[in-house]
Amino acid sequence: MTRIDTFHGMVVSKYFSSMIDFINFTLVNTKFKDNMDMFHANPIPLTLKTFKFFSKIETLNLWSEEDESFGNTILIAYKPKVVYDEYNDEDEVNDDNEEPNCGTDDCGDDHVELPQQNNEEVVENETEKTNEENDQPNDQNEENNWNDQDEEIVQQNIETTNCCDVQPNFSSQENGEIVDNQEERTNDESNEDVIEQTTNQNEEENVEVDVEEEIDEIEEIKIEYRQTTSQITDATQKVKFFNINVWFNVNYHTTQKEENKMFTFKNVTYESYDRKIFGIAIPECVNSLGESCYTNTKKMTTFVVPQNILAIKYFCFNRCGNLTSFEFPKFVNHIGRSCFEGCSSLVTVKLPQNIEVLPDNMFNGCEKLSAIEIPESVTKIESTCFMNCRALSAIKLPSNLVELESFSFQFCDSITSIQFTGKMKKIGQNAFYGCYDLIEMTIPEGIECLGNCCFCECRNLSKVAIPETVTKIEDACFSECYALEQINIPKNVKEIGTDAFQLCNSLENIDIPEGATLIGERAFPNTVKINRY
Repeated sequence: MTRIDTFHGMVVSKYFSSMIDFINFTLVNTKFKDNMDMFHANPIPLTLKTFKFFSKIETLNLWSEEDESFGNTILIAYKPKVVYDEYNDEDEVNDDNEEPNCGTDDCGDDHVELPQQNNEEVVENETEKTNEENDQPNDQNEENNWNDQDEEIVQQNIETTNCCDVQPNFSSQENGEIVDNQEERTNDESNEDVIEQTTNQNEEENVEVDVEEEIDEIEEIKIEYRQTTSQITDATQKVKFFNINVWFNVNYHTTQKEENKMFTFKNVTYESYDRKIFGIAIPECVNSLGESCYTNTKKMTTFVVPQNILAIKYFCFNRCGNLTSFEFPKFVNHIGRSCFEGCSSLVTVKLPQNIEVLPDNMFNGCEKLSAIEIPESVTKIESTCFMNCRALSAIKLPSNLVELESFSFQFCDSITSIQFTGKMKKIGQNAFYGCYDLIEMTIPEGIECLGNCCFCECRNLSKVAIPETVTKIEDACFSECYALEQINIPKNVKEIGTDAFQLCNSLENIDIPEGATLIGERAFPNTVKINRY
């Protein structure tokens, strides 16, 4: 410690995690007795008691909502959860299969018997009432139908309504005379063309508005606020700082609250309700996208994500049916599950180069995804990640891949080749189930176990090279590989599961090592000739 001067001592101590560490450090040598006075920003959360030890603090750092803010409370915006009343069958007045019990004593003292009417009179009265309502002018509804609203509403009105049947009750006055608009409208077909042109123009000018109207439920976005805690409640005792850094995660709506303008927010998430309030464009201060933020945005075909985005949470772009291409920002280090699930029009995706995990269901159901380059940084592909990517024709697994989980490429029935270069010990169950166009497979060295149904129903698979490291072939691993003609069983294989090669009818001969003592039922078709070596 004699070689560390006071400045470098302060640099080291900023990584301490508790007040006890700072106190012990000051006792090491007298030259470190003023170490805490050298800090202009608190390196650890402070309390009213420990604040006095850092006498030169100008910038306050807050790492959680529970940290003491010394009277500088933050208004945290949140969307309250809807609480439904509990439903009790006993409280129901009338059962679905029972009719109201009217005209009896059971209805109570307040029961009033209604005069009975003849059915014909009731029908006639209802008919007359309906006719009267139809005869009344419906100015308000007609005006709403002719306003410039989103494309789908206008188009629906055009398809379901004839211009001759519904005539807006508009009139113009010229030289003291009332001129009926109906007389001015002499050509219905020309009017329909004008309406369609206006509709197309509104569609081009208001694409973002249409998207918002399409994907958002008709509901009022209710935002409430809660305050962070502070032991200082008197405003006159509030401690003023040059700057206050907020390191815990907040939504974008919180940053826009006027009372919070004095804070610098370091971790901001753009939530789904933020998008409904502030629009589709991602603000510059945002560095992560919240769960389901853009779910079901059907009219969005491309999307530009700012480079400052570091995390995209689960279901973010789920079921964006018209999204055709997507490029991740360079520094994204986290992608949530089901991020692009159901994006049936997605063709190209450029993954970030530092991502390590491709999560569950990430591209499940992306039927038009034809090619994707998996970066070398990926170490794990989770379950059903590329499931039902039916246009995917070739795949190269990265050299750092350690885990290939279950169902990861199931029903990718256009894949013709797979390049293994990873460090995996096991291929998960159903990993390549139903890859009908897969012709040839070379499994890399290091694989010890081939999971259940791993290559089941790879109907055109004719040749498989299994490495010497494999010791176990699990149930139905190559079942229903009808074209399989050649396969080698390594000498280290100890177990071959039930139905492992069932219905591989093109397989005529197979050599099995003497060490394979556990062979399940129906492991091979009856027509195959088994040779022991």
